[in-house]
Amino acid sequence: MPLKMRITGLLALIILLAACVQPASAAENSGYEVKVTIPVSCDLGGTVVVTRTDEDAPAPEPKKLILKDQKNDYISITFDEPGTYRYRFAQKVKKKDPAVIYDLKPYDVTVFVSCTDDTLKPFITVMQGGVKTDLVHFNNRRKPAGPVKKPAEPARAAAVKTGDSSGAWKVPAIGALLVICLAVLARKKGGSV
Repeated sequence: MPLKMRITGLLALIILLAACVQPASAAENSGYEVKVTIPVSCDLGGTVVVTRTDEDAPAPEPKKLILKDQKNDYISITFDEPGTYRYRFAQKVKKKDPAVIYDLKPYDVTVFVSCTDDTLKPFITVMQGGVKTDLVHFNNRRKPAGPVKKPAEPARAAAVKTGDSSGAWKVPAIGALLVICLAVLARKKGGSV
């Protein structure tokens, strides 16, 4: 058998053995566990429910959090093998307070668990509406008290008064009188104006 065929066969055997060993190491890692905690907060309190969006994802503990005013809590999930696991965190409101605006946008949480040196390592991504965020936080807020008022219109400037109009005739009258006096004086002296 030529040397080139032997080398090709040997490489194929090595690749086949490597492919067979990988699943065995993943099965050995099933005895390992990693616990992930995901903080959850909710302004003005609320109920947060966690659902698995992947059937094979481990169940979260607890599946439902009841948070009091501005209290933080967390959801724990234990993973025992590598993989990508997806969850949805949503606020559920049974009795709506009419004075509160509820943040009902859900969060999509992806946990990627890798296996390095026989150790499971989690990486967590939190998204809300397609935007990456750092934490799961529902921003409930109170509605403004009373009807919303339009801003007051600015006061209009009053007409500026420049003086008393009753004496406005005096200036032209004094000017005319001065011209007449100068004309009379000029005639007496024999000149013209």
